[in-house]
Amino acid sequence: MFLLDRRFTTVSTLTLIPSLSLDKRRFTCHVHHETLHGTTDKLSTSLEIKITSPPTIPIIHGYSPAFRVINGSYLTLSCQSYGGNPLGQLSWYRLVNEYKRLNLIDNSSIIFHQQNLTENNISMIITPSDNNVTFSCHVTNDYLDSLGETLQKNVTLQVACK
Repeated sequence: MFLLDRRFTTVSTLTLIPSLSLDKRRFTCHVHHETLHGTTDKLSTSLEIKITSPPTIPIIHGYSPAFRVINGSYLTLSCQSYGGNPLGQLSWYRLVNEYKRLNLIDNSSIIFHQQNLTENNISMIITPSDNNVTFSCHVTNDYLDSLGETLQKNVTLQVACK
């Protein structure tokens, strides 16, 4: 007796245009065939779409290079970044000039979902050792991590001593 090969392959294609409206949407493909009976014989596969996008480059408030801060004064630097999916995480670093190394100061971001904003503030009392010190605010999220990138903004303090 001669048996014919009766196997077939079926392909189903779904083409989507990436947009944030698809983020966290789940799509399932179900197989229907006359030989599949009952719940244990159902074939399906699912996937969840994750759409990411970059946040903005950080903005630093609280200091302008056009001015000098006075030794002994209190200074608050605020770093903000808008947008991104997910929203960014902000970290403050202090550049140790003699070693050209960044030391982490703070990575406790505050997220304001309604404003589509992430913020991180640091406060300090200015000393002469802060003169010409660079503070750097870095933002990252899943999108930037996937590219191995971080966005940053720097500010270098000028301290006026008595």
